[in-house]
Amino acid sequence: MSTLVQLPADLLLLVLADCSLADIFAFSAVCHSFRSLSLVRSLWITVLTRTRCIHPIPTPTHQDLTTLSLNHLRSLALHTLRLHRNLSLPEPKIIGPIKSVQLDANLDLVFQIPGTELYLFHCRASGSVVCWDVGLGKAVTKPLHVGNRVLDVSPGEDLPGMFSMSCLLQRIDDAGIWDSLVVLRVSHADRTNVQIDLTFQQGFANSNFHWAVFMNSEIVGVLRIPRNLLPDTRIAIVAFNRFTHKRVTIDTDIPYDERPLVGHSGSSSYSNDVFILIECEDLSFRYRCPASLLPYRSNPNCPVDSRLNLGDVPRIGWGTPLPGRMRYTQIGPLSADPAYGVPLKPQMHIRFWTRSDKEEGFAHSTPTIVPVCFINIPGDLWSSASHTWQLMLLPHSGRQVLLVVKDDEEIKLLLVRLQTEKKTATVHRLNVPSFIGMDHVYGLSLDDHRGVVTLLDTRGFLFAIPYA
Repeated sequence: MSTLVQLPADLLLLVLADCSLADIFAFSAVCHSFRSLSLVRSLWITVLTRTRCIHPIPTPTHQDLTTLSLNHLRSLALHTLRLHRNLSLPEPKIIGPIKSVQLDANLDLVFQIPGTELYLFHCRASGSVVCWDVGLGKAVTKPLHVGNRVLDVSPGEDLPGMFSMSCLLQRIDDAGIWDSLVVLRVSHADRTNVQIDLTFQQGFANSNFHWAVFMNSEIVGVLRIPRNLLPDTRIAIVAFNRFTHKRVTIDTDIPYDERPLVGHSGSSSYSNDVFILIECEDLSFRYRCPASLLPYRSNPNCPVDSRLNLGDVPRIGWGTPLPGRMRYTQIGPLSADPAYGVPLKPQMHIRFWTRSDKEEGFAHSTPTIVPVCFINIPGDLWSSASHTWQLMLLPHSGRQVLLVVKDDEEIKLLLVRLQTEKKTATVHRLNVPSFIGMDHVYGLSLDDHRGVVTLLDTRGFLFAIPYA
């Protein structure tokens, strides 16, 4: 009977191509002949290409792996393993030197381009955005005026050499205060000539309130209600084609009642449909706006104004995640009444959703979004200043949540990780050196390609902290 070492090299390479990064490194440590096999460059290209389909690797999303040397490919694989093992610890450790950069005053972090050291910042005072290369420690573009306040952002669109994100902005000018929906694009294929472009811009009447930005490769939009709320107010969807600028308004029968006020509401796009999620206590309500009502170029007869009657949608239950009656306002269990000498213990509740090609109860394929799991975290979201967002961020991959939490007078940096195979979520406390001072942090970012957490503090510093 043949032993493993006697198998033909081409057969062993076929087997290794389906192995994990950890298994390949273990295989290479067995003997000299196995190590020689592990030095085949095409093997690492194949395995890293497959790995990046499951979770990020420490390169830009569209990096051409075939242009990289064997040593570079192996270094990427080791970095990926080191990051995964470190972030799996209850308290991941800092690995390597922390980079500190002095920024201009009053800069807010809008997004970081995954796998790079490029950051887009917004200045409230000037109403402009600018791109910094933290590796160089300086701005690499000229400021571009967009608006005075960032109200909401969409998930990003990551294309080769370009990263785009839609932002809902508030603009202040001689005409007054009004909302504006824009798409910002950073072109970074040539790192010596990074550029910011405004590829879409649309202003809104001040008589309406807008929120929940969504964007895909062709459509961008928001949810809308009138500022003068009435008892029978309904949510409307306003969508635009990013390239033809065609606008559609879709009135729905979704009531804007106590559910969005007590809970949360948001939007997402999948398979050309737009989904509206309303989270309320221990229930979720999921609504679908079909692509046939949206202004895609393949849908030239799409009506400018339409009505979408969704009726009573099935309620998605999450069990009873918190004791008593759980609400999204930051209160504790109703049984813990201070009158009885038991202090209220705030908790946060995070729910993970994912895309699915088949909706339960349908015999045919119906792309949708489905609930995966939830997790409760003691404490409140922290904000070091009243004018900043509360400190919670989802990286581009959407598999993790980075947040700053105040619990029992202690401010912590936490990472919540979605374990997709097990359909569970875990909480990890990230170590941060004392000289940073979490009580001064007002902005954050997570590059889960490279394993770098970025913190902005009120003293004007950016700290890039490596965890791999």
